[in-house]
Amino acid sequence: MELACTICTTPLPNRPDRGGVVVFPCNHAHCLACLRRNYTLSAGPGPGPGDGPGARGPFRPVQCCPGSRLPVAALRRALGLGSAEVARYRARLAEHDAPRKLYCHDPRCGRFIPELLRDARAGRCRACHARTCVRCGGRAHFGAGGGCGEVESDFVGGGGGGSGFGRGRAISELDKRSKKKKEEEEEAEKRFRRVAREMGW
Repeated sequence: MELACTICTTPLPNRPDRGGVVVFPCNHAHCLACLRRNYTLSAGPGPGPGDGPGARGPFRPVQCCPGSRLPVAALRRALGLGSAEVARYRARLAEHDAPRKLYCHDPRCGRFIPELLRDARAGRCRACHARTCVRCGGRAHFGAGGGCGEVESDFVGGGGGGSGFGRGRAISELDKRSKKKKEEEEEAEKRFRRVAREMGW
């Protein structure tokens, strides 16, 4: 039985070393041209080491079938990705997989703060070094009661006399980012499905 690319149906070498062939965990094969296109579509523009502010875009891990991701090491070997590309992809993957996403509160930055850079109260942005509260998403504020309760009373209008970054602004910014990110992910999903239909997936 001849091996063929799952996407473009090009016959592939059926050798043990599988030169020029990448096999996903779902046992579907991709030729290198289709794998490169899959990588380009999934990585898209986005944040990573060296990216500027506002460089956020939709992201999908390189995969064939749902839940069948290609390991980063295999992707690097197959496409000859450089260290910067791998670091950017890993950063996007960490953001995508994080169960609780946290972004820098500074509107000039807004980068994702990985879980490794967070403690129980705040996360430190790798890019601008600002500290962001893990509870409300605003500037880190430590005080009596942990700070968030005081800021909440200001937001609700209780006149609690709290200080620090206003929760209303922090939540508003967080809501805007979440809504925009969801819209971008939905748009990316539509584009991905359109390309998949065009390619006969």
